[in-house]
Amino acid sequence: MVVMADIDKRSRNLREVILPLLREETVMQNWFYKQGEARGEARGKAVGEATALLRILERRGIAVPAEAREKIVTCTTTSTLETWLDRALTATAIDEVLTDS
Repeated sequence: MVVMADIDKRSRNLREVILPLLREETVMQNWFYKQGEARGEARGKAVGEATALLRILERRGIAVPAEAREKIVTCTTTSTLETWLDRALTATAIDEVLTDS
């Protein structure tokens, strides 16, 4: 009986140590998942903005050289892409859209 009581005590002690660690690991996994999900959503939004920008420029007959296209599709800052989209609505040349000012 002493052996069984000792095993039960060790088992309880292990549970007391392991369960909080498992909970902490789950919290960390959830945090990492959410961070990845947020980055994926932001990247998806940027891709959508870049696609819309290129489509507007195409429909408006504004030529987009390879260098400008590369700048657009590699941009990951949605606020920049939104600014370019706004400019594309009235621009007559790609330089007016991608200007830094």
